[in-house]
Amino acid sequence: MYLSDFMVVGVIEQFSILYIVRQNTVIAVSKKLLDLLLQIRKKFNNLPLDQNNENVKLLLASSCIEKLKAQKLVTNNNFYYEDRYKVYSDKISDVYLHVSMECNLNCTYCYAQRTLKSGKEMSYNLATMIIDKLMLHEVQTIILTGGEPFLNSNLDSIARYIKEKNSDIALSLITNGTKLSNSPEILEYFDQITVSVDVGESSNRHGLAIPEIISCLKNLSDAVKIRTIVRSVISKGDEHLILKMRELVESWGLSYVVVPRLPNEPDDLKYLPNLCVIPDVVLNDARYRPSRCGAATSVIAIDTNGDVYPCQALVKPDFKITSMFSDTWEADIRGSKISKDFKLANVLTIRGCSNCNFRFACGGGCRALSHNVYESLYHRLDFMCEHFRENAKKNILSMNFKGVLS
Repeated sequence: MYLSDFMVVGVIEQFSILYIVRQNTVIAVSKKLLDLLLQIRKKFNNLPLDQNNENVKLLLASSCIEKLKAQKLVTNNNFYYEDRYKVYSDKISDVYLHVSMECNLNCTYCYAQRTLKSGKEMSYNLATMIIDKLMLHEVQTIILTGGEPFLNSNLDSIARYIKEKNSDIALSLITNGTKLSNSPEILEYFDQITVSVDVGESSNRHGLAIPEIISCLKNLSDAVKIRTIVRSVISKGDEHLILKMRELVESWGLSYVVVPRLPNEPDDLKYLPNLCVIPDVVLNDARYRPSRCGAATSVIAIDTNGDVYPCQALVKPDFKITSMFSDTWEADIRGSKISKDFKLANVLTIRGCSNCNFRFACGGGCRALSHNVYESLYHRLDFMCEHFRENAKKNILSMNFKGVLS
């Protein structure tokens, strides 16, 4: 029998909120019970409990012992949550379909810089073949992206085909917004439209005419506006512009989020904004929220040739897993070394994360960023660790607990 790792994360009236580290849950306890737990922890410190110890006897005889066991604070298996954490679902839920590898802009921070400007678009026949296979796999979300997806002459037909095959599938579009006015009717097919409009230095996005995009966004139909998100990439020094931009965008009837300018190589760290001063209300992206990387497990990306990659940020030759032309593409993904590497790269194995009390509430973040900066999937994101830790604390304090144990 063990006393699982815990830490005090808050106080409500006279009760303490405990975060049970290895279970990723919270409970509320009285001061008397907390004092007893602290004494037992000091004595045994993750070693098996001696049931002849007087404090352990008091704990086992307490009226709340069964509830403590149910919450896994007192447990026969001190690694219960860690065992569950190692288990990944092989079910692919989100697919980034790169329908174009061409872009009419040249953004300095784009993670696809080296693969753009090829002039390559996904053919309609290839797109429908891929979509048919994804539908059989019961994929939940398809994100049409690029490059700039509007540069694919078949975008309208591809979007329509997806919705005709399965109207319940969540269909998203990521666009730079420069071509929105050309074919506004296409937008009716999408459940979510993300348009990139930055604040600050326009030199980050060569070829961008912001006044034209703003005019187009303001003139979208109300039905489209409620499904449209304006997203800004924030570089260091632009943090003070966020709230003003949010107020402006919301005045047009649109939602607004920001993403930090993330590094594609170590030198790019100098552009990373101060994440701690960005309001939580607009910071809304899985790559820097506390999250477990889903690359090559729940998420894949497919390029214009039908080749499969772990995620949209790693469409690179070294990370090609298989091709959608393969009849065994699903098994290829599950059995690939790349997929296995991503499964193994979690907070139990990432250097600097495995002994952190916030590891399960954090998740370790994006492994593509780890590869970009440290050339390894197994390195902690040191440059984001403070932000992740603060968000993990908020995540813990937002967890629900039932009643108070005393």
